Amino acid sequence: MDNFPNTRFEFWSPVVPRGFITAELEKIDSLHLVINSEYKTRINTLRQLAAIQTHDARNPVFRVLQILERMRD
Repeated sequence: MDNFPNTRFEFWSPVVPRGFITAELEKIDSLHLVINSEYKTRINTLRQLAAIQTHDARNPVFRVLQILERMRD
């Protein structure tokens, strides 16, 4: 990781109870928690982007969002 001096790791989860473990994880400088309401906000942003973009972003998860956002009833 010497080639990447600004490395940042993210832990994404939709439901995480706040408490001792999250308090300890938040002390780690290079770790950012994307949990609970922030997770929901970020996923909704990705869904909105997936609904308008059709090109292959070369990301299988984003591709699934693109397909799901274009499904018809």
